Amino acid sequence: MIVVKIAFFISLLAGAVMTASAQLPGMPWTDATNFVGRLCTIEGTAMQVQQGRDGYCLLFSTDPKANFAVIIYARNVASWPAKIETLYAGKKVRVTGVVRRLAGRPEIVISDPSQISIVGNVPEAPMPSAPPASVSEPPQLPPFTCDVRRFTGARRGMGGDTAYGSAFRQRIYIELTLQNTTTQPVTDIEWQWVAVTMSVGSATDQYLQGTESQVELKPFETKLLRSDEIKVAGMTTYRYGQTSGSKFRGYYVRVLYKGHCVFKEGSSPQMIEDVESYLDKQERQKRSTKK
Repeated sequence: MIVVKIAFFISLLAGAVMTASAQLPGMPWTDATNFVGRLCTIEGTAMQVQQGRDGYCLLFSTDPKANFAVIIYARNVASWPAKIETLYAGKKVRVTGVVRRLAGRPEIVISDPSQISIVGNVPEAPMPSAPPASVSEPPQLPPFTCDVRRFTGARRGMGGDTAYGSAFRQRIYIELTLQNTTTQPVTDIEWQWVAVTMSVGSATDQYLQGTESQVELKPFETKLLRSDEIKVAGMTTYRYGQTSGSKFRGYYVRVLYKGHCVFKEGSSPQMIEDVESYLDKQERQKRSTKK
């Protein structure tokens, strides 16, 4: 059972999405590792700007063991008015987004210039003639806490053992607890869960997911949200010691407030990356179908 408690404060979430000219206070990049899974504003100097096939990586230190990175994927680079290295190399910047941990390093992935601004008296880069369509007013979210729990039902057999092996089934749920700690009702909350199972025979993943929109929290109310029941079944053979069927591989949970992600958690950094890649692919397919 994994229990993670995350408290969100208005002063932290007020900068969820900001324009490039906004000058909101930011925390030092060295503190980013303490805020994995949370939306915040990080401040530091882009010591290195590395370009690769997948996009750009802004590094805030020359020490690979103690670093923080800002990732801009290649598909989003066209949104910037000039070359990334020209805009940010050697400059002090503020970045707003959800901190994630990948390969032991905290980082923020940004997709729009509004999420990063230059700090101090430096020449301003030319801005686009029109603001990006994705820029919106930052959400104001009253403080609430999130607890995520993942638990499985008891492993039990389905029928008697045979000469070939024994069957098993496992029940899995994912729970999220939301708590409103203010005197004001909170609406426009959405939660999304994804459970990942793997086929033992083919080693392919299956993504089981669900959402609940328009979640409302009354003053001082605590609400428990639970995913659908997920059943994992298979067969363990006696003769060869092999297992067929499916097994639970991990989970992913996120909370959106007025369309902005304010909390997310996965069973591992790799699981977060895998699920978000899957969700991104799904979203692109939906857009192409509508066209």
